[in-house]
Amino acid sequence: MESAASIHFMIVLALGASLPYVTYCSHFTVSSQGTPKDIENTITQRCDAFNTVTGSSRSCQGIWKSFTKAFERKGPCKSDFSYSDYFKDTKQTIPSGKTLLWSGVQAAAMDYSEKCGFVTLGDTLTGCLLTDLTWCGKEEDPGINYETCDTCRGDIASPSSVFWRQASKNLASESRGVVSVMLSGSN
Repeated sequence: MESAASIHFMIVLALGASLPYVTYCSHFTVSSQGTPKDIENTITQRCDAFNTVTGSSRSCQGIWKSFTKAFERKGPCKSDFSYSDYFKDTKQTIPSGKTLLWSGVQAAAMDYSEKCGFVTLGDTLTGCLLTDLTWCGKEEDPGINYETCDTCRGDIASPSSVFWRQASKNLASESRGVVSVMLSGSN
């Protein structure tokens, strides 16, 4: 059994061209002020593509339900968003020594992970399904806000910010071996 992961730091001063994340995520891009009206379709299509590419048989509708459970019927700036069921449903084993964590250098991290065989959060099913999406709930029907996702103030974070923070912690805690970290040296 390996002990705690060691960390390697990379400082990136200039960003290069970006390559697609991974095969099952590369052609889906969605942007919206509120939750995209087709978010369920987008997530289940990405999940279906993952199943096809990897030969997996994940329940894409089950994943959709565990995802929405975290924020549905909650205002956009609540503090009780928990994605633990979603993380269980999308869990993957990352090979030891292949995790790449990054901050502020998405294009460079994607390029480096593609060329060097590393895995970023966006390369995992957990991250890929939600990359480039915005989402939030509302207490009234239908429970998801398709109009606007309010900007939260103070210590309160939006459902998507809470997700990425929890997902990053989850990936870091499950990583084994050497964990590489890429940070921007220009920010």
